[in-house]
Amino acid sequence: MSKKISRKVTIFVLRRLNSGIEILLINHPHTAYQFPAGTIKRDEDPRTACLREVNEETGLDDLEIVTEIEPRIKEYTRYGRLIKKAKLYARPTKYTTSFGKLRSGMKVKILQTQDEFSQIQYKERDLLDPSKPVMLHLKGWIKQSKLARKEIRYFYVVKSSDIQKFPWMVIADHHKFTLEWHPLQSVVERTVKLAGKQRQWFNRCKNEIEAALSVVS
Repeated sequence: MSKKISRKVTIFVLRRLNSGIEILLINHPHTAYQFPAGTIKRDEDPRTACLREVNEETGLDDLEIVTEIEPRIKEYTRYGRLIKKAKLYARPTKYTTSFGKLRSGMKVKILQTQDEFSQIQYKERDLLDPSKPVMLHLKGWIKQSKLARKEIRYFYVVKSSDIQKFPWMVIADHHKFTLEWHPLQSVVERTVKLAGKQRQWFNRCKNEIEAALSVVS
């Protein structure tokens, strides 16, 4: 199994208003709510990546890391993450048709391996309406050197002094996102629908998030 490691970061951004503690959520156009997150660049410190990702995805720069939570380490057998941009080939050789490049950070299903190549599959769905047809389906071969089967995900609690009340728009990763502040309690009580693994990550970090509330001012 490849010893290459994909490093990711997820951030819980909090602020305190007179009405209470709020948490920042990203309203993705094709999923439910998400927390700011992203891929840590090569040779980049996780704390630096934390602040960079929040700034890139939200536009906020009045940020301070409050808590660093123990990372989650996961090893994949049937899946992997791209740690570099990768050309998608029709056959397990570079001397064949290429269908363009896949971006770093994508999670793909590994169908088989041959020599220095892995055949992968990637599907993108509208998670708000799973009954809709698959929006994107890619299948082909990439070099195994571009793929990691081990992932470390870092978690941080960050406080912001942002005071704006209304949602705002940010364009990132070729999508237009809506940024919204929500009462932290609405996430705790599950009145806000979180996408994919977001609920699992929040529950894993819930105690550390609650412990950080005294620092958020």
